[in-house]
Amino acid sequence: MLYEFGIFSTCFPGKEVPKWLAHRSSESSISFTIPSSSANKRIEGLNICFVHTFSRDILNNYILVEVKNITKDRSWTYLGYISASGYADDDLVWLSHWMFGNNELEAGDEVSVTIIDEEEDGRVMVTECGMSFVYSDRDKESVDPLSYYKSWKHIIGRDLSAFEDTSGNYRLSNYKVCPDEFKRLFYSETRFKKSFDGIKI
Repeated sequence: MLYEFGIFSTCFPGKEVPKWLAHRSSESSISFTIPSSSANKRIEGLNICFVHTFSRDILNNYILVEVKNITKDRSWTYLGYISASGYADDDLVWLSHWMFGNNELEAGDEVSVTIIDEEEDGRVMVTECGMSFVYSDRDKESVDPLSYYKSWKHIIGRDLSAFEDTSGNYRLSNYKVCPDEFKRLFYSETRFKKSFDGIKI
């Protein structure tokens, strides 16, 4: 599990996008208009998933996942890290949960999700992608299990000014603060681990 910028990501063997994702595409991108039925709900996150095939046995690669709100002229491009060994020519599923806040996504907005191979050399071939909304339950009074992560500074809906390329468009990459690959991964995993301090399993 990797956690950065309010985005939780994981990767596992599989050949298709899980059927519980509402919107699916047989390509590396998908676009849609948020339905009017969402008007009375607050969208607090997106689940994004894609299936990809590695063209070699050991791969350390970076994937760009771009979420764009075309209506509001905003975009968030996340530089996600993929590492796999022993899966040459096999299918793997990459699944992530993106936390949103401050009404970045609302009913009527036209939204697109695009997955791009950062290396552009064909080492990762996306065969399917999908996404679904995560809504807040305003009528349910309970402890939010993600409240700790929502308190962090550099997440979508809070202060991303250090990662803003142009007005309203953000490139989410910890290389700005941790340029070395090992330090970047250690930095992210250490921050994620801190949330479990004091919890006995």
